[in-house]
Amino acid sequence: MSNAMSKDELLEKLKTLLRFSIATTLKIKAPDYSASIETQNAVNNCLTVVMAIGYNKALYEAVDDLSEYYLAFWGGDFDRHKLEIEVQRCYDTFRPEIVAFASMHEMNELNVVPDDILNFVSADLEIDESYDALRSDYQ
Repeated sequence: MSNAMSKDELLEKLKTLLRFSIATTLKIKAPDYSASIETQNAVNNCLTVVMAIGYNKALYEAVDDLSEYYLAFWGGDFDRHKLEIEVQRCYDTFRPEIVAFASMHEMNELNVVPDDILNFVSADLEIDESYDALRSDYQ
């Protein structure tokens, strides 16, 4: 039986590392992250935008994908202009995280081994040492 990581496991591990990296960029230490659902939700919102940007080739495509996502899950009206501003803010703030997600997506399409993908894409993520205990489960 193989201990190789599946593509689903790769995605979940990378998403967790991206959350830690996003929180680090936002100057959120692990105890504060773990203790606050609101903080976790804010980080998850950034992660959703980071993934949309990383998956698409253009920011307007990310806005389109997020628009569809928000309509499907929350319905009703939302302000597209505010969404465009949020996508641009995340693009400007979370470049290493976007590159990591985009690289994972591209390497997956090339059938690179998931363990190798995780090692490669996580190398440039800056994660505060306060996350070390949590991070050890995701590498």
